[in-house]
Amino acid sequence: MRELAKQADVSVVHVVTGPLFERHIATLPEDATVEIPSGYWKVLFTGTAPSKSEGNYAAFIMDQNTPRSANFCDYQVTVEAIEHKTKPVLTLWSALPEAVASEVKTTKGSLAQRLGCR
Repeated sequence: MRELAKQADVSVVHVVTGPLFERHIATLPEDATVEIPSGYWKVLFTGTAPSKSEGNYAAFIMDQNTPRSANFCDYQVTVEAIEHKTKPVLTLWSALPEAVASEVKTTKGSLAQRLGCR
């Protein structure tokens, strides 16, 4: 993402990330009240708002057990997939008009290609 932010036609990169708790993995050894997430999600877009016509967004989910050598490109998902997995359910881009939100949340953006994905 640092390389993306350095590109001449990119004025700003917005990134939101968070944990998933879909199954019990373990708790921290020093504090049993802190649960280790089963995975993580990340959503990013460039510019002022995500847009299907520009495809300036991407979303990813990676399981806690994903090998370090894994290619993040293999884990691209839709924003809708992330919203369905978060508990409590998270609504991303809630300020977007409904028609735009439903369009961009249900399709994978093309920003991943600018991050090196094919």
